[in-house]
Amino acid sequence: MQLEYLFIKAFISIISMLYCCEMAHSLNGKVALVTGGASGIGACTVRSLLEEGVKHVAVLDVEVDAGIALQNELNTKYGENKVTFIECDVTNKETLVGAFNAVQKQNGYIDVVVNNAGILDDTPENFERTININLTSLIRSSLYSWKIMHKEKGGSGGTIINFSSVAGLLKFEAIPIYSATKTAVLKFSTCLGDETHYSRSGVRVLAMCFGVTDTPILENNTKLFDETAAINFKEFKLQRPESAGKAVIEAYKQGTSASVWLSNADEPALDVTKDHSKSMESYYQYLYCFKSLLEKAAAEEEAPAAEAAAVVEALGSSSSNISSIVVCSKMSYSLNGKIVLVTGAASGIGASVVKFLLHENVQRIAMLDVSEEAGKALQNELNSKYNNNKVTFVKCDVADKENLLQAYKVINDEIGYIDLVINNAGILDDSPNSYMTEININLVSVITSSLHAWNTMHKEKGGKGGTIINVSSVVALTKIVNVPIYSATKSGVLKFSTSLGNHLHYSRSGVRIICICFGVTNTPLLRNLHNIFDTSAEPLLAEEMKKFRTQSVDSAAKAVIETYKQGASGSVWISTSDKPAMDVTNTYDKSIEIFDDYVYN
Repeated sequence: MQLEYLFIKAFISIISMLYCCEMAHSLNGKVALVTGGASGIGACTVRSLLEEGVKHVAVLDVEVDAGIALQNELNTKYGENKVTFIECDVTNKETLVGAFNAVQKQNGYIDVVVNNAGILDDTPENFERTININLTSLIRSSLYSWKIMHKEKGGSGGTIINFSSVAGLLKFEAIPIYSATKTAVLKFSTCLGDETHYSRSGVRVLAMCFGVTDTPILENNTKLFDETAAINFKEFKLQRPESAGKAVIEAYKQGTSASVWLSNADEPALDVTKDHSKSMESYYQYLYCFKSLLEKAAAEEEAPAAEAAAVVEALGSSSSNISSIVVCSKMSYSLNGKIVLVTGAASGIGASVVKFLLHENVQRIAMLDVSEEAGKALQNELNSKYNNNKVTFVKCDVADKENLLQAYKVINDEIGYIDLVINNAGILDDSPNSYMTEININLVSVITSSLHAWNTMHKEKGGKGGTIINVSSVVALTKIVNVPIYSATKSGVLKFSTSLGNHLHYSRSGVRIICICFGVTNTPLLRNLHNIFDTSAEPLLAEEMKKFRTQSVDSAAKAVIETYKQGASGSVWISTSDKPAMDVTNTYDKSIEIFDDYVYN
């Protein structure tokens, strides 16, 4: 009997192996393009591709000497014209597109694009470059690749492999901006690679998350956001770049579109797609089916602990944090007499937040918005209603760094110390001509504003402490596949906020950082659902949005006030379906802890 069992088990294993081999994608004869390919993981990926018999590899990099040396070395080893080095700054659109066109002209087609180019530099003077290289250029390269490979647009399909990091899965408080970019890459890749798109495009999109790898990126700790909170990379088992390069090949061969792969500690590549999906499923109870029992309990001002326990039992152990919604925290922050700055304040949620702040008896409010007419009208209306000059409108394009910082200066000079900053400005526009503006408004400006406010408020830098509330979205917690860029920006905001709000920073700065994720809210953003990266998918997005109940702007604004009063630094809140604000920090932390064993053990 035992022998029969072993025979059957062996037979099943063989069939399984044969099936996997049949499903495996081959690199033989393919044309590949690798960004940042002159050194580190990129160069090791190029070598691994050649070992798999690719027809040609184009190496894009700004490091000319290293790129030419690699080209000459590999052409000598593998044959003439196997490798072509192209000097390319991936942040320059014309240069990047020109490189793609040159490779297509030389080889007829591009089968595989590996978006590897990236840097780690969270310093205030260079963080925008980190975002441009790690995220914006990767999105540009991916969308261009996707377009030329798309089967319905004349292509023959293909594969895009985007490099994220374990920083996209976990929290690293010393590198909040780098972490934000890698989290955004992960979200973008899983949305673009979703079956909804793959079934039509024939383009696989995979995400690689690398553990700490022995590359030049580790050489300089002065490029961390906060050296005093610096990661001791020696605590992690360093992997060799060769192992990372081999992991890329394994992901290519076995990965389904939208899959997430981990390469860590010289171990074989690991498919963690199910774990990644599980981390998002943690939020489904909040977003799609809010239970009536919880709704009833949360609506009461002071629910007894027994009722809170009943709610937890009804929703399951994974929802144990919900008791914190029902039983209010003893700590509460007052808005009385505070000076507040709100971006995107002339309409929608921002305008409603301003009105509710006035009900809380704040001392002054600075409203920042690009819409001068709406901003001045609201300023005049509210100052007339409250018989004072509590509200000051400042015209400001938050995507313009100089304009934003000048607005801060005006407010500090004319009004005084800012106690609370609410970074609310945002747009939804994934269209090819506007997504860069979307990234700049939704992510770059939030980081710019947060860092400026954080430094001004920081107790060790002469400040008195304060609070920053950053607006994200439920798309950062779940997957809305037809707005991959918008989703990426909001995921970046969430990761940045929770990293900067970490207790290690808060204990020294006295600055609370809170992130609130809004559900579908009745704002002008909903009129822009046609502004998506693939217009043919507009009906699919409209259908997807029906899963959510639209909430009023007043409900969202009330939630902002509640998060200010009750939120701890680093906390994550949800406001959806006209329900009271919900603290989902425990759920967020647990969704990240799913990956701890893979990375740390």
